[in-house]
Amino acid sequence: MKNIFTICLTVLLLISFQSMAQDEDEKYFFPDLQELEDFHSWQDLSWRVLDSKSLLVDAGVSKTYLFILQRDLPGLNSSNELEISSHGNRVRAGVDRVIILDQGAKASGIARIYEVPDRAARQDVIARILHAD
Repeated sequence: MKNIFTICLTVLLLISFQSMAQDEDEKYFFPDLQELEDFHSWQDLSWRVLDSKSLLVDAGVSKTYLFILQRDLPGLNSSNELEISSHGNRVRAGVDRVIILDQGAKASGIARIYEVPDRAARQDVIARILHAD
């Protein structure tokens, strides 16, 4: 009887944790934006950190991308020195990383890159990520 109770409790806990993780991850999916495998960057990149797992990256005039990281990077919000790795002026999801230089070189891979086509889409991304709680 004790074993059945333990098994049932374990299953319920796993289901609830999976549901919580799924809800958290939903704020990082944007089916209305075009997901890219990579983009070319011929200029220096600038960025706006949204939270510990996402940032908006400006790669020139009218070229904005949303990076969703593979894992949370504590300290991303307070960092002053970031580096975005690239290969041959190409930034690739699943290959390149965001590195926090001023906090012991913490890094996370870039899980997804979305193209943010205009100001309205940018505002929508900011609102969805920052107000998802």
